[in-house]
Amino acid sequence: MNAFLVVGETVTLVDTGNLDGSSFEQLKRLIALEGYGLSDLDHIILTHMHIDHSGGVARIQNEVSIPVYVHEKARHVIEGGEEEFTREQAFYQEFLHRSGAAITERKTQSYRELNWQEIRYVKENEYIKMGGSDFIVEYLPGHSQTDLLFYNQEGLALAGDLLLPDISVNAFIEPPDPGTAEKPKTLLQYRKSLKKMHKLPLKAVYPGHGHVITNHKALVEKRLAEHDKRCSRILAVLEEGDATVYQLCQKIYPKLKGSAVYLGLSQIQGHLELLEVRGKTICQQRNAIDIYSIRT
Repeated sequence: MNAFLVVGETVTLVDTGNLDGSSFEQLKRLIALEGYGLSDLDHIILTHMHIDHSGGVARIQNEVSIPVYVHEKARHVIEGGEEEFTREQAFYQEFLHRSGAAITERKTQSYRELNWQEIRYVKENEYIKMGGSDFIVEYLPGHSQTDLLFYNQEGLALAGDLLLPDISVNAFIEPPDPGTAEKPKTLLQYRKSLKKMHKLPLKAVYPGHGHVITNHKALVEKRLAEHDKRCSRILAVLEEGDATVYQLCQKIYPKLKGSAVYLGLSQIQGHLELLEVRGKTICQQRNAIDIYSIRT
């Protein structure tokens, strides 16, 4: 996982690394190698809320009093406490059941209070200071519901996990917002975000994992084409007969075991929703389990 220092008139940290103490100590060592300490930071900016990017916030704020900036969609996660955590876990269990999978196909999660201080919520088209310079905020959800990309007038961008150089990003299944019934169709969101990113005047993209991307347009086109290839693989399996999300996952990703199966289920579900929108498949429920077939 990549964390970045944006250095100029001030020093800004973008993403914090994981939750554990070893990750935090490594982060401090790397900051020190650049000649800075936590006390030199003006604030923390998060590209999204996944734990490998946001896990170090509380540890940093325990040592220095600085604000953390995150997309406004994170509010219900940060402020909702155990009640929100329980609601989300219930959604994931229901998704496993509707997929035809066992509940053991996802790691059991325990509630963990965030204990963040000085939280600043941001939204699209705002400007935010990094290293004392202005970066525009782009909200590009899909990988998560809190995905942000920041870029400046020189075309330098920090993109989190929106676009990675070496692997295709999973558009993780997520629950509906509190008070709403329909969950986001995350792969559809993600494809829209990639197409929006494609149009941005970017010269260098600093991703959440891997090396700097200097031709984001070509990579976006490659990732979109990969979605189409996965859709074709799913259709080929459905030609053999109706299937649940779990059955499709077992055939397309047979090497996934244990809790890793959940990643495959999420991947398959997103592509099935894309196929439904394209008019290629239909979904029917049998005994509260989703069964997919080719639309004829």
